[in-house]
Amino acid sequence: MLGLKRSVLLLCTSLALPLAATPSPAEPPPGDGGNVQVPVQQGAFAGIKSRPDLVTESISVPGAPLYAGETYPFFSHVGNLGAGRASGTFQQRLRIDGASEVPKSCSDLDPGSTCTLRWDLSMASGNHTIEVCADDGGQVAEQSEGNNCRVVDVSVQDRPDLRVSSFSLAPSGPEVGEDIQVMVTVRNFDQGASGGFEVALDVPGDDLPRQTCPSLGHQQTCTRTFAWIPVAAGRITLLAIADPANAVVESNEGNNRQPWQIAVTEPARGELYFPVDGISIYPPDPQVGDILTFTFRMRNSGADLFGSPAPQMSVNGSGVDWVFACTEGIPNAGDCVRTVTVPAPSTPGTHAVTATADPFSQIPEGDEANNTRTLYYVVADPSLNVTCQGTWYLDGLSSSGQTHSASSQGSVVDDCSVFFAQNQPMGCMATFGTGGLTAVWHRNGPDTCPHRVTFTEPGPGGEVWNYTVTIY
Repeated sequence: MLGLKRSVLLLCTSLALPLAATPSPAEPPPGDGGNVQVPVQQGAFAGIKSRPDLVTESISVPGAPLYAGETYPFFSHVGNLGAGRASGTFQQRLRIDGASEVPKSCSDLDPGSTCTLRWDLSMASGNHTIEVCADDGGQVAEQSEGNNCRVVDVSVQDRPDLRVSSFSLAPSGPEVGEDIQVMVTVRNFDQGASGGFEVALDVPGDDLPRQTCPSLGHQQTCTRTFAWIPVAAGRITLLAIADPANAVVESNEGNNRQPWQIAVTEPARGELYFPVDGISIYPPDPQVGDILTFTFRMRNSGADLFGSPAPQMSVNGSGVDWVFACTEGIPNAGDCVRTVTVPAPSTPGTHAVTATADPFSQIPEGDEANNTRTLYYVVADPSLNVTCQGTWYLDGLSSSGQTHSASSQGSVVDDCSVFFAQNQPMGCMATFGTGGLTAVWHRNGPDTCPHRVTFTEPGPGGEVWNYTVTIY
C-alpha cells in the first residue's frame, strides 16, 4: 500500500508562544499527497508581544587631556533598538576599572528613543576602562540581553606646576649703562608634563621679548637669558613669569610670578689726567735736526679702569696726531705711559705739544675739565749767534753808563726774551757790578716778558748803587 504524503502549511507569527486555540480542520485531509491549508481562528496568537532591545549606543568622553583630581562630565546614551516599549524603570550602571558607580535610572523608553545620563567622574592618573551597561538589573525582558554594555578607554594625567626657581645676573653687580644678562630658571614641580610654554621678564621702563621653553617633565628645568641695560640707579624690581599666557593648565596657577629686587649702581668713575711732569722731551735742549722723543704719562686717580672701553689719550702738535689706547687698563693711582719719536721742528723757536686724556669722553670721570696738558719747548738753531746786552747806570750818573755784552752760539731770540745760557731756557743772564750781581730774566708766558729791570747793590764805599738792566 502506497504511503500517503501530507504537507501542512501553518500560518503564524511566532512558534515560540503557545496557541490560544487548537485549530480543527473543516474536512479530513485528502489522501492524494497534496497540500493541506489549515485555517487558524482569529485571536489564536493574541498572547505574543514585540520586545524592546536596550543598547548602550555611545559614551561621550571629555576632550583630552584629562587631569587627575579634576571632575569631568561623561555622558552615556542608551537607546531602545527593539520593536517593543521598555516600560517601567530600569537601571544604567557605570564602572571604572570594574568598580561600580552609583546606578542611574531611565524609564518608559519607546522604540527608537534614547535616554542620556550624565556621570561626573574624577580619576587618578593613568589609563582607565569605563563601562556603561543598560538595564544592569535585568528589569526589562529584551529581544537580546547580550548587547547592553559598551566600553571606552581613557587616559588621565597629572597636572604640571611651573614655578620660577632661580635668578642670576652677569655681571652680578649691575651698573647704569652696562650690558646685563638675566638668567631665569623655571622648574616643573608636579608630575604632569607641561607642554611648551613662554617665560617673561618684566623690567620697569623696558619691554623685553619673551622666551620659549619646551615641555618639562617632573622636576625638569628650563633656563632662558634676557639681555638688559639699566638706565637708572637704585632699587629695581624684576618680575619673572612662568607661562605668562596661561597656556598650561597647572595644579597651582598662583605661583607662576616671582619678583626679585636688585640694586643698580652708578658706574665707578675714573679720574684721568696728566700730572705736571706728565709730558717730557728728550733731549731736553733740542736743536733743529734732532730726533725728539716725547713721553706721555696719563694717571688715574679714580676707580680702577679695566676692560671695555679702554682708557685713551690723544697727542697733537709738533708733527704728532695720534691716539693711544691703554688696553692693559689703569688701576687706581696707576699710569699709562706711551712714547712718540719724531724729528724736531725745522723752525727754531717755541713749539708746543698737547696731550688729552679720554679725548672721546668714554670714561665717566669726576672732573672732566683737567684732562689736557701742554708742553712748551724751544728748538735752537746751531747756526744762530745772538747777543744779550745789558747796561747798568750809577744812580745820578746815568749818562756815563757802562754796557756789558755777552753772546752764545745757538741762542734764540723770541719776542723780548733771549735763550742766552743753555741752562737757563727762554731767558737772558748777565753779570754786572763790582759785587758780581747776576741778573736773570725768564719769560712769564708765551707772549710777555720784562724789558727793563732795576736792582740795588751796596757800592765799594758802602753807598747804594742802583743798576738798571735793559734787554735789547
